[in-house]
Amino acid sequence: MTQTPYLFLSYDNYEPGFDGAKHVMSQPLRRKETQDRLWRGPAFNDLQAVSTDHCPFCLKEQKTLGANDFAKIPNGAQGIETRMSLVCTTAACGLAASRSIDSSS
Repeated sequence: MTQTPYLFLSYDNYEPGFDGAKHVMSQPLRRKETQDRLWRGPAFNDLQAVSTDHCPFCLKEQKTLGANDFAKIPNGAQGIETRMSLVCTTAACGLAASRSIDSSS
């Protein structure tokens, strides 16, 4: 199982300055090479579910609580409202559409 941010975002999405706080989540984002390996999972049925823990925080109102202390940045990211549309784009990435739907059910 994985979550949609790990399929579509990588360490490269951490932006300089505090804007990178919007991607503070557990587990942290990984290098692009790790993301590429995750994409092979559904194709070979090694990855059977794409889920979400949907724990969003507003960057300007909540994540800024950690502006001076990284440990105080609320940990989480959105996921539920974008999961199906993102997973369905996998057909364009070489994964059959039916397999995309199966992995998100």
